[in-house]
Amino acid sequence: MAAPQSQPSHESQTELRPDDGLRRLLRLPWIWAPFYALLWFTGYGISSYYWFLPAGIRMGCLLIAPRRFWPWLLLGEVLAALCLYLDGQLSYQTWIAAAMVNGPPWMIGAMVVALMWQAGRRPSSPPDMLRLLMMCLVVASVVAPLLTLEQFIDGILPREDIPERLVGLAVGDFVAMLIVAPGLLVLADLRGIADWRRLALHYLMPIIPPLLLCALVAWAWPEISGYLLVLALMPMMVTAFRYGWRGAAAALLLTSFGIYAIGEFGELAIDRALMQLIVAVFGGATLMLGAAVDSIRNSNVELADHVRALSEANRQLREQSGELSELSRRLVRVQEEEQRRIAGELQDELGQSMSTMGVRLGLASRQNRDPEMLAVVDAMREMVRDLHTTIRGVASRLAPAPIRAEGLVAALRDGVLGHMLEEAGIETSYLVDHRLERLVDGQRTLLFRMCQEAITDAIRNGQVAQLELAIEVPDTGGDSLLFRVRQKACGLPASQIARRKRDVTSEHRGIRDRVRGADGSYRTWQEGEVSVAEARLPARMSAMDDDTVH
Repeated sequence: MAAPQSQPSHESQTELRPDDGLRRLLRLPWIWAPFYALLWFTGYGISSYYWFLPAGIRMGCLLIAPRRFWPWLLLGEVLAALCLYLDGQLSYQTWIAAAMVNGPPWMIGAMVVALMWQAGRRPSSPPDMLRLLMMCLVVASVVAPLLTLEQFIDGILPREDIPERLVGLAVGDFVAMLIVAPGLLVLADLRGIADWRRLALHYLMPIIPPLLLCALVAWAWPEISGYLLVLALMPMMVTAFRYGWRGAAAALLLTSFGIYAIGEFGELAIDRALMQLIVAVFGGATLMLGAAVDSIRNSNVELADHVRALSEANRQLREQSGELSELSRRLVRVQEEEQRRIAGELQDELGQSMSTMGVRLGLASRQNRDPEMLAVVDAMREMVRDLHTTIRGVASRLAPAPIRAEGLVAALRDGVLGHMLEEAGIETSYLVDHRLERLVDGQRTLLFRMCQEAITDAIRNGQVAQLELAIEVPDTGGDSLLFRVRQKACGLPASQIARRKRDVTSEHRGIRDRVRGADGSYRTWQEGEVSVAEARLPARMSAMDDDTVH
């Protein structure tokens, strides 16, 4: 049996070729009426007081059939009841009793399924399986009083037997639904040879040997057959644990029919009603276990997909990070080259012009004897010398020579930026490791640039009262070089401090770019009124220092 809304199988498309003839036939609405009537008629013939199979067939077909085919299911149930009536297996004393049991039970089941179950859903999780079991329990609890009343109206049920019959009918319907409905859902999902092979080999083969052993014992030693039948229920749990709710439903269906067959053709040392109750209890637990196993496996699959997606995202991030680092390195390299070019032009062209101007002013002072003109020429010569000195200072900052610890502090404190810090009223302290000389020239220049960026950002901020620059150099190149900037803001209200905590990551953008270009790490945080920016760079020691260390 198949349904259009079944779940796709996980086998390859070449193996899963559905029976086109059967599926094309089941797409015809009218075919469901005789098909359902045949199932209903057969199930009624092998039912008992504690196991009413048509109730399970009704629930299963309502679950797998499209909603537009439901009227044909109702027609099929009426046809099956009519055949049973003509065959003499059903008899009614009054037309009221006949109307109560032919149609209303089906309508009750259809109403419950329509309200509580979504078309095409499968109980592959514990909540869905619990919902299915609750649906079966609700339908059985509502239909049982109706059937009991019908028997009482027909006069075949004494008043004192009503409670027992009520419980018996409810349990019989529930057990049948529990056994048959999930099994029909499994059969509805079978689409090809591979699925049928899985049903036969994986789901059913572990169940058949225990049942055959129980049949042999029931024929040879019927007094101990009941114990073995209880033990024969254990393979259902194993199948559920290995194959999920589908394995549990198929194993429960086969085990139940096997127990019924052993009871019909052999002798059992256990009450059949009690055995069906045990099957119901084990069956419910087995179905819940299978649904839980499926849920865990689906969660693992989703987690694995999520991990793969995260891995792919991390890979893309690493690639993008590498591209950003390479771009930052190129930008820093281009910036340094441009600064060296500008410094060279200042030294070569403007410096030479200043030198030439100074020489000419010197010649003019020797040729001119006018005291007033000599004073003007001397003043101009002094201005040219100052301008030349300024040009050399600017050129040295644009392309600094190898910097030592003392020279770095002096260059920052005594240069233009130092004077700007004094004018801004920013108290500045420098904690520069004396081992700075161990680094290669390029890294010392990088640290000098980062200090310049930090000072420029502090001056531009306008709310910094204290600035601390710290550089820690490791003993060897195996550890990270540490660069830290601490800025203490002026007395700010709490609202502005909170805003600074949010905006602290927008500061020191130039430092971040340089750190990224040097394959380092950068982070910022807020400590009350103090904002801290910390960068760690791989230390690059000079060759002479490496020889000394080794």
